[in-house]
Amino acid sequence: MNIWTNVFLSLLVIKIILVYCLNLRNQKHIKNAYSAIPNRFESFLTLPEHQKACLYTNEKLRFSLFNFSFSIIVLLIWTMGHGIESLTLWTQAHSPFTSIELTGLFFFTLFAGINFIIDLPISIYSTFVLEEKYGFNKTNAKTFALDILKATILSALLGGPLLYGILWIIKSFPIWWPYAFTLFAVFQIVLFFAYPKWIAPLFNKFSPLGNETLSLKIGTLMKNAGIDFKEIFVMDASKRSSHGNAYFTGFGKNRRVVFFDTLLKNLDDDETIGVLAHELGHFKLKHIQWGITKAFIILGFSFFILNTLSLSISFHQGHGLATMTNYSTLLLFSLVLPIYSFFVTPINSYLSRKNEFAADAFAAKHSKAEFLIRGLLKLYKNNSSCVTSDPWYSTFYYSHPPALERINALEKNG
Repeated sequence: MNIWTNVFLSLLVIKIILVYCLNLRNQKHIKNAYSAIPNRFESFLTLPEHQKACLYTNEKLRFSLFNFSFSIIVLLIWTMGHGIESLTLWTQAHSPFTSIELTGLFFFTLFAGINFIIDLPISIYSTFVLEEKYGFNKTNAKTFALDILKATILSALLGGPLLYGILWIIKSFPIWWPYAFTLFAVFQIVLFFAYPKWIAPLFNKFSPLGNETLSLKIGTLMKNAGIDFKEIFVMDASKRSSHGNAYFTGFGKNRRVVFFDTLLKNLDDDETIGVLAHELGHFKLKHIQWGITKAFIILGFSFFILNTLSLSISFHQGHGLATMTNYSTLLLFSLVLPIYSFFVTPINSYLSRKNEFAADAFAAKHSKAEFLIRGLLKLYKNNSSCVTSDPWYSTFYYSHPPALERINALEKNG
């Protein structure tokens, strides 16, 4: 085994140990909290509601652990089990194309098809068993199948030309990473503009907000916050799930605020204003812009590293690939990168929680802390979100602050 093999397998073992330890710690913590509601939430949650949230959360944790274990096995088959190598050789022998770019597209189509077959049972179980068991699934077989079909067509229409362009750039330039990064970045920017107006409506129906009283309150909030949004939509999320949420999307003239219809059904106008103020806080405080900037920096660095490693025989052989092609290298790097980058997860989680606290403070300043607190409590309740978690687990993984920390901070700001 070369040094890459040793490093890869060592990091993989460390990741497996960390994931299992943190997951099992959180399961144990939630199990211990099952019999009694945490003091802060006694006046809001009933014991059956709290216990349902504990059971639902722990079942999701067990399922995520199974899914993680299965994904590691699949990763090892693709890498150390020479799966990418076998697929590369088969592609070279059977591809109907002569160009590297089209052969690469054929290769990735085969890989995507294999991955789809592998992942489909997991997706079906998550939707029609786990979510159904706790009363959240509203998706029927037709919607599920249509979503897959639409996503597949979109991936081919959008991802195909992008992948072709990247493969052409890799073939054409010795130092290709700046050009590949530029192409990918431009593609992402175009997607940011196109998604809310043309792509999202393929999956959901978006209707203008019809509540005039709420619209007036939203107008007052935006004026006070110095934000101008003209497009506020309600999305028919209820055709897939009963979970509620709201989000901000798009740029320029295509930017819009979107409420799930499930959220509007369960929250009153003031609570909705509190949730919206939080989302607007992310925009006003430039969290979204900084997030995109950070993503582009990471993307550029990743392309630079890939360019550096693309000619390394040791790197390829150390991860189970002997036949070096542009497309097999690209796939190998995309599969192993999460193992090497996993250990920055707690840093990303910390930065995300910091932004969430800041957006909460913005909401408390431009709305009322009480509105957001009430809205969050209802969301925790209606989504069966467990209001307690293991501190180590939440520190490592949570992109949002734990319920108690978040509400305590809001009460201080209020």
